[in-house]
Amino acid sequence: KTAQSKGQSAAEPAAAPPLHGIVGESPQLLRETDTHKVIFYNGWYYGIPYGLAGVDLTDPAAANHPGIIRLASEAEVVELIEESERWANSRGQYDEQKKQREGGAYMRADSLSETSGLVELPCKPRVFAIGRTYVAVNQTSLENAFKKNRSSVHTIGPKQRGPGVVNTNQIPGSTFTRRVVSKFPPVLVDRIRGLIRQQSYSAGTASGPLVTKSDRQLAGMLLRALGDTYIKQPLRNLRRTLTSEDRPAMGIEGIAVEGEDFSIISVVTKNAQPELMWTIGSYNIVKFDGQYYGVPHGASVDWGAGAISAIPGMLIGEHVADLVTMIDRKTNVVSNDKVVNATIVATGSAVSSNPVLLGSMEEEGYNIVYYEGWVYGMPHQLGNIDLTLVDVMEMPGVIRDVSRDAVESEIVSRSEEKRHVA
Repeated sequence: KTAQSKGQSAAEPAAAPPLHGIVGESPQLLRETDTHKVIFYNGWYYGIPYGLAGVDLTDPAAANHPGIIRLASEAEVVELIEESERWANSRGQYDEQKKQREGGAYMRADSLSETSGLVELPCKPRVFAIGRTYVAVNQTSLENAFKKNRSSVHTIGPKQRGPGVVNTNQIPGSTFTRRVVSKFPPVLVDRIRGLIRQQSYSAGTASGPLVTKSDRQLAGMLLRALGDTYIKQPLRNLRRTLTSEDRPAMGIEGIAVEGEDFSIISVVTKNAQPELMWTIGSYNIVKFDGQYYGVPHGASVDWGAGAISAIPGMLIGEHVADLVTMIDRKTNVVSNDKVVNATIVATGSAVSSNPVLLGSMEEEGYNIVYYEGWVYGMPHQLGNIDLTLVDVMEMPGVIRDVSRDAVESEIVSRSEEKRHVA
């Protein structure tokens, strides 16, 4: 405002003669201060900040540029520059740059006279090598890892429903037994489903939909699965442990943390969920947190607790083909029937991207197809469709889910609705 009132007015007369006689010459640098350059041009004296050193004074609009001082004498320009510096310094906006450079404080965060000091910067994270992966851990998380009163505890597993919430995972069918089982807690219903499906794979009867089997057949499969899971398999695991068979792939000492009295055994990505891919022999192939695991039937796995490799009989590989090789080596499962039932198409270092037919529900008119981690229910009436080229989700009647049981249940439910309508 001071500059505009004293030197930016176009009505103020030009400098006195003989300055009028040198109009048209190039701008001349007269002096430099700590913050400005003083230039003479076209009868006027300009104070130009270093931040605007590239301005073109030959442009008529340059004189009106904010921050440029234009007065009739050099003394007035210098006086106004010094006045602006004193005004700013008196209010602590910035120290004199010359003094800052001399004291080594120029451009420092605490160079202002009224600041309280440096802002505390966050600590750098600790970086650890876990196998082939590098993990950055916040220093505060390491310090609070073993405190008793942690802010939150996450439970990995099926979501717990509060009292009074209706079980949405109903079992298809109208028999008395199925209605009773549907009243069980959702976690128990999911576990029963998993045991029956596991037994169907082990017995080689997984080609047909489980929802179409009788209650007596399902009860028999459940009893056999309970015996295998909670009696036979634990005894096998105990025998392997006593005979030092299938030692953990990773030492229990883990990764030592320098300066601390604990080690990192394993790392789990937040919200990572296990995904059952298929079954080979007595192993379930599970994809979890970027790795593939061969989980022996009957093994109890807490995926969120870490140290999965310490479970007896657990197989770990970066690719499905690695697990197939290990399972074949351990169980000598080499027959084509076993491999076909397992729905594996392993080539090179990853699962083939070609769709795999898991089964067919002739009465309902559906094929069950596995493709890229999804299980599809494809109506027969759609004919032959290449899933690698066509997005089938917009087609009528197509069902998709990560669970084969869910797809089959939806197919049966839709078929019953159609029969009731007819």
